Parts: sequence; C-alpha cells; structure tokens
Amino acid sequence: MKTRIVTVLAGLAVSLLPAQSASGRPSPLETVKPIALPNVEDMAVLPGGRWLIASSMSSDDIKPGLYAVETATARFEQLYPDNGATSPAASSLRPSSTARSACPAELASGEFSGHGISYRPTSARGGELYVVNHGGRESIEIFDVELPRAVGVAPKLRWKDCILAPAGTVGNAVAWTHDGRIYATVTPVVNGMPQTGDIRYWTASSGWTSLPGSAVEVPTGIAIAPDGRKIYVSSFPTRKVIELTPGKIPARREVAVTFGADNLSVAKDGAILVGGLDGKPADIMRSCPGSDSPTCRFTGYVARINPASLTVSCTLSLGPTVTTTATQVGKLLWFGSSRAPRIWRAPVAALKNCPGSFDVGAGRAGDE
Repeated sequence: MKTRIVTVLAGLAVSLLPAQSASGRPSPLETVKPIALPNVEDMAVLPGGRWLIASSMSSDDIKPGLYAVETATARFEQLYPDNGATSPAASSLRPSSTARSACPAELASGEFSGHGISYRPTSARGGELYVVNHGGRESIEIFDVELPRAVGVAPKLRWKDCILAPAGTVGNAVAWTHDGRIYATVTPVVNGMPQTGDIRYWTASSGWTSLPGSAVEVPTGIAIAPDGRKIYVSSFPTRKVIELTPGKIPARREVAVTFGADNLSVAKDGAILVGGLDGKPADIMRSCPGSDSPTCRFTGYVARINPASLTVSCTLSLGPTVTTTATQVGKLLWFGSSRAPRIWRAPVAALKNCPGSFDVGAGRAGDE
C-alpha cells in the first residue's frame, strides 16, 4: 500500500544543439531537440549553469538515479547510485560534525528512490544537494557536491547525511533558506489514505515544524523567493499555486492554473514557473507504469506566474509530455517528467510570445 501511495503522489507530482534558422542563428520559437534521459521528475541547475543535476524516478522499466547533465551538449552521466550499488567513497564519508539529524546510515544498495531535489551552494567549490527519497525510508538524503574545475568534467557527488521525514508522511519537493532551514512538502498518510498536507521545515536544533497557514491538499512543488521572504507551494488536485508570507500573522494568496500543478521553480527574471499535466491521479497511475508506456500520453503544461500580482501571464500546452517540472536553463526551458522517456526543451521566449501551445517534439517519433 505504501508503494501505491508513493506512486500516486509521484505521478502528481541526436542533435543536441538548439535548432537553427535559415540565418544560422537559433530561432526564438523553433523546437529544440529533446534529451533521452527518462523519468526526470525534478532538476537543479548548478552555479554557472554549465551543469544541472536531474532526479530520475523509478518506474517498471527504469531504475532511479541522480544524473549530471552538461547543458551545452546535453551529455549526461549517472552520479548516484554507482551501477546500482553504494560506492566505497560515499560509504566511508561520515556525516559532518554540525549535523544532528539522527540519520542511521547511508541507504543499502538498491534502496535509493529519489524524487524532488534542491541544490544549496556552500562555497565557490560546491554545496549540498537535498533529495526527497522514498526507498528504504521516507527521508531527505543529503549529498556533498563538488563542482568541476575543468570544462567537460562532471561534478562529483558523495552521500553525506539524511533527515528522516516526519513520521507517517510522504514527501514530494524540497527547498532551503539562508537561515539554515530545509523545507519540504509533505502529505500525511493514515490507514493508506492521504490526508491534508502542508509545508514542514527542519532545523538541526528543533527538528521538524509545520509552517503556520500552509495546509494544502496534496502539496507537490515548492519554491522560495530569491529574498527568502515568500514561499510558494502547489497543489495538484486543486490546480492552485499558493503564496505564503511567514510571520507572526502569516499572509496567504492563491492563484488558479488550468492543469494539475506539480513542481515550481524561479526563473531568471523572478517569475514563478509551474510545471504540470492534465490528468486524474488514478488515470496517471493506471496508464503510466513505465516511462515509455504507449498509454502514458497526458498533456503537459508550463505556466508563468508574476509574483508581484500573483497572476498567470502565460500558459503553454506542450503536447503529450506528462510534464512534472519546468526549469529555466540559460535561454531555454527544460521540461522533465516522472513518467516520460525524455527531457523536452523550448526557448524561454515562448513564454513571452505565449502562442498557447508549443510543439516540443513529444508527438513525433525518433526524437532521441
């Protein structure tokens, strides 16, 4: 039953250069070829934008893993696990002396099953990667990330620690703030049934605390405003994005989107990007057991939200992409899915021109 619940919540949850116009320059509204990396539920762009880390979720035909993707070439390589096993370098690394998470140990070989991710820089040389995990335990796994010094060399990833999830809950997305808090969207499960969820934050001194005013039906994505003053959370079944302003008297605003809202991210101009799809959770679970299932053809969407007015300035239909995340990478939008065989891409300019729909190539064969 637990696996079934996680699957439902998760569902809610070549030429590799830009297409060229006749002039030889990338056309702002031409399709960019997809990347054949499957089940990318979430992505985290690393400082400098040369690399991102992708979280590939498990399905009947795909094993979960964390991948480094070189954004200029779309080349990717698996960082964790190493060939399905725990690497000796990761196993020998002890948690930092400042961590007080009560994490028992690194996951055993084959247990890791990642979901939402977030990267936190700690120095010019690297930082920490937070990964929501469902395998072996409900937790946030913490990895040290070492940024590459040479062009073409992938970042290095080593397991460091974990934070056990609040008892009886299933996590989805994770984020952080400069004051040391780690935030997560969680849904309590009682007798096999999801209950009203919320945002929880964790500190080394106090453990988990519920964020006042954050109750949400099946919370999925989370994003933090660049100044840390506002928190955004999405709800798949209610098709809403909620803005929270923490304080003694928390403020809350909501905006509706036209699809099931999943992961959130912050664009370079400060806008909130919402990735999601149009489909009922039961239909998604029934139709998408594998990333390349022919029945898994739900229409994906991206919406742009103006944070000042909390209004939707553009919504794009992306075709049968089963989108769960939308992230800006340079001048491109990258779209991932927990149940699709590729990462789809489109120019950021599409959100400004807003044609209503954009062909990312999901309906055509042979796009790998």
